Amino acid sequence: MKKVALVIPTLGGGGAERTAVLLANGFAAAGVHTSVIVVNIQGEKGKLQAELAPQVELVDLNCKQVKYMTRPFAAWLKQAQPDAIISTMTHTNIMVYWAKLRAGVSSKLICRETSTASINLKHRTGLKKFLLQTAMRWVYQRCDVLVPVSKGVAQDMQQYLGVSLIKTQVIYDPVITPELFDLAQRTVDDAWFTSTHDIPVIVAAGRLTEAKNYSLLLRAFAELIQFTPAHLLILGEGEQRASLQQLVESLGIAASVSMPGFRANPFAYMAKADVYVMSSQWEGLPGALIQALALQCNIVSTDCPSGPREILEDGRYGVLVPNHDQKALTQALQTVLTGQVKTEKSQHAEQIYGLDAITQAYLALI
Repeated sequence: MKKVALVIPTLGGGGAERTAVLLANGFAAAGVHTSVIVVNIQGEKGKLQAELAPQVELVDLNCKQVKYMTRPFAAWLKQAQPDAIISTMTHTNIMVYWAKLRAGVSSKLICRETSTASINLKHRTGLKKFLLQTAMRWVYQRCDVLVPVSKGVAQDMQQYLGVSLIKTQVIYDPVITPELFDLAQRTVDDAWFTSTHDIPVIVAAGRLTEAKNYSLLLRAFAELIQFTPAHLLILGEGEQRASLQQLVESLGIAASVSMPGFRANPFAYMAKADVYVMSSQWEGLPGALIQALALQCNIVSTDCPSGPREILEDGRYGVLVPNHDQKALTQALQTVLTGQVKTEKSQHAEQIYGLDAITQAYLALI
């Protein structure tokens, strides 16, 4: 029986963490001995732990930060000797590479890159930027397989890191499962979604972080409701909650905006939304956008790097607006809500982003 270790910083409620859980469960169902190695799973960092299949081994390294994981993970590697290691996210990939060297094991190292390298580096300066760029280039040229989660991420890595595409294989995230459609049919306990409520609801889903650019969405929404009645529901939790809540109050839109936090089943809300919106200023491959596509939502998204244009096929399956353009976002929401613009509904999202297909793509690498 093949042995695979999936390494992820936490099992919080983010897209990368949910993908790790789905992959682990998919491997286990395929008869692979699967271990999920987590840097820290305490408190909020363990939200998705209950979603792991019973046969998946969970290992908590119990480190405060990713940079401290090398020694305990190397010790685990020496003992477990997995056939393959699938690591996710930039800093984790770097530390896993050094841990593998320290352990002296022959495990195949597959590094998943979920973010856009140019954006990662743009937010750093001086020595920190130089060290991260050097480490990324070193590790990604020496791992056995590099897996960017979108074509956009792959192209960006080649351009900004000089990484050869010879051992690079784009594999999308397995964000569409059979359970997705069942979950989408469930009722939601929210007055905005009752049959007697006739004000349209716009839904966004994702962590409350800088990348998601919810401040842009809130300002665009504040302008929208001056001439088009609507409600905005933002599902997710994160470090920007306080500042976003303050912005809601300052814009005077508190009665029309709800931020209820993390929801284990955001799909029931998404499926019932009049519009699904994504306002991100950068992504790798936005899983929630793919899920909205599969649920045949009316979609409005910023044309940020990387993923939306690739997923929506240049605007065929949703309205794309220029990144950071508040006015364009307002106009797009208004035209979709009022039916002035209609886009096609994808019929093949499950074939491209389905769990079975993606699981088999990874198993072929092991």
